[in-house]
Amino acid sequence: MIGQYWWPWANFASSLKTGQPAFEQTFGMRVSDWRASHAEQGALFECYLAKETLAHAGPIVAALDIAGTKRFADIGGGYGGLLAALLGAHPRVEAVLFDRPHTLEAAKPFLETLGIARRVQFVPGDILAAIPVQADLYLLHGVLQQWSDDAARAILRNCRAAMPEGARLAIIERLLPARAADDPAAIMLDLHMMTITGGRARSLPEFEEVLSDAGLALSKVTLTDSGLQNDRAYVYAVRAAREVAGTTVYGRSSARVSATPRDTTPPSPPANLVAIPSEGAVRLSWSPSPESKVTGYIVYRATESGAFERIGSTSTPSTTFVDRAATRGVNRYVVTSQDSAARPNESRRSNEVRVTLP
Repeated sequence: MIGQYWWPWANFASSLKTGQPAFEQTFGMRVSDWRASHAEQGALFECYLAKETLAHAGPIVAALDIAGTKRFADIGGGYGGLLAALLGAHPRVEAVLFDRPHTLEAAKPFLETLGIARRVQFVPGDILAAIPVQADLYLLHGVLQQWSDDAARAILRNCRAAMPEGARLAIIERLLPARAADDPAAIMLDLHMMTITGGRARSLPEFEEVLSDAGLALSKVTLTDSGLQNDRAYVYAVRAAREVAGTTVYGRSSARVSATPRDTTPPSPPANLVAIPSEGAVRLSWSPSPESKVTGYIVYRATESGAFERIGSTSTPSTTFVDRAATRGVNRYVVTSQDSAARPNESRRSNEVRVTLP
């Protein structure tokens, strides 16, 4: 997956000399076109990006104000990693995934394994041409940083043209700091975008400028803390800073507050549950969840009109269970997945199966 970056970075000096991305000078096309023409490597990159986004989306999901939102649109959302995290956290919300046609075709099975594809409308298109999508909330997650200022303005204008009255736009990106030492990772991101896509990281004033040019206005900035370990306590404090005669002067620290991030994203459910009755028992089997963080499965049983009750569990890699306590008449079964979080998350239920015992 990373091999596509080695040669452009080896040719990094050409970006400094010409102002053009070294990737295009090395391979003769934009990186997005290269991934489309190298389907296997392109799919590997998109799948990795979606799974990493889904796994670390907690701070973004917590920061986004979804109140009153019935439908959001993930613009240029790839396979839908962020979209999946938001739908998992907000079960009554629907979504639109807008991206290139070949990307959407590959995104569908990914979202189907998570059990949320039925809540997603897939709209193909070119982000630079038009965004024919209606939603209450539009998301641009890591999109603008891949493009030049002129292209970013075009994308924002297309968003503005699509947005109905009262709709909002959320841009989720790393801000370029005033001083490189304040966030070296943002500087590295800026250099990487310059080398690979021809885009750039932007400071808050630079975002305000491109938004204004597109007929949009900044209403709020929310900072998130990413790259943290779940179930580990972190302590925060804030200090004011100002420039005095070229020197940064800091005020006293605020009171400290503690916070502990937790993984609250449920895994995808098992699929293809099958029940086979035998003398005195019912044998269940299912297809495993594709996620590596799944550590086991929970089995539930119910009578024809009763509520489901937990009757047992299995640990991965086992995907079978034998119920030797099934009662006469109709027995209904479902199975859920459970992950490795300190406070394990449980998936939605699998498909339901029925068995009638004499």
